[in-house]
Amino acid sequence: MQKTILAVDDKEALRKIMRESFEASGYVVKTAENGVDALSKLNDGLVPDMIITDSEMPEMDGSYLSIKVKEIMPNVIIIMVTGNIGSISPNNSVDLIIQKPNFNILFKTVKALLPL
Repeated sequence: MQKTILAVDDKEALRKIMRESFEASGYVVKTAENGVDALSKLNDGLVPDMIITDSEMPEMDGSYLSIKVKEIMPNVIIIMVTGNIGSISPNNSVDLIIQKPNFNILFKTVKALLPL
């Protein structure tokens, strides 16, 4: 059974890297450019197994997105990536925080938490 990842980042290049890398590993990857776009896709019926979100984005940041997502999908795995780990306020809706740009750790973590 295929696993679906929703990659949320305001930087198109990072969305592309995540999409191409995870698709090459066998995942189905959908992307969103910010939290508002992500919630819209979820409300339209997208049901991901995991969400990888940037922490700082325009319109809706990753922390608020994770809170809203857990209200409607309490079992989805949420990984937050950030360039400034000291700026993150912990909340119970994020399962894991990873410092970027360490994509090597991100890819290994996804494969461990969401095996195919």
